[in-house]
Amino acid sequence: MNQPLFEQHQEYFFQQVIPHEIAHLVVDRLHLRRTKPHGPEWQMVMRECFGCEPHAYHTLPTTKARIHQREYLYHCSCQQHYLTARRHASAQKGGRYICRACRQTLTMVAAQLTDECL
Repeated sequence: MNQPLFEQHQEYFFQQVIPHEIAHLVVDRLHLRRTKPHGPEWQMVMRECFGCEPHAYHTLPTTKARIHQREYLYHCSCQQHYLTARRHASAQKGGRYICRACRQTLTMVAAQLTDECL
């Protein structure tokens, strides 16, 4: 969990983030991980069990929460992308991240600190 983000937006975490993650656990347990992460089964749990509209991504401002975080520079054919240490580790273990604009797999360029650390 991102502690600074939680401290700034506790109500949102209790109303959206925690139900979002618990819905993943419920669906994984019921379907033995044979579903899409935010597919219809997950959406149903969000609506029927938690009374929440199912949103795959949050819109919280993360600028302050990212201070002093190491990021890894990746690229595709159209732009640069910065992955967190967690996503970078996943990519190094074979996980794939794809650019939403050009649909290409991201390729690592270098590790660097965010602007706030420089």
